[in-house]
Amino acid sequence: MGRWLVRVKGNPGDWLMEKASPPIRYRYLTEIEKRPADDFDVTAVRQEVYAYKPAQTIAGARHDDGTWFGSLLGFEAMNLNRKKGPGTVPQYLALVEYGWGKDHP
Repeated sequence: MGRWLVRVKGNPGDWLMEKASPPIRYRYLTEIEKRPADDFDVTAVRQEVYAYKPAQTIAGARHDDGTWFGSLLGFEAMNLNRKKGPGTVPQYLALVEYGWGKDHP
């Protein structure tokens, strides 16, 4: 657990679970509280993570060949008019940060 948690005056868990986005709630449950993947709350939040709009937008931009914008390591800013944007690795890592895993359909 991070040393920064020592400086927190109270338990932020209740506030996070009430106010935070699904990816933050998922990461709180799994990384801070160390709950297993089959925990009821983790399973429920994971379904919200999969429906989270920013993650859905990234997933929807993937091309049929499995890449994003025909690039592997590109870090170009999103420009849909020119069909340019971040490559496969940055997009995939964003989905991982949002809480998507190998079990996502």
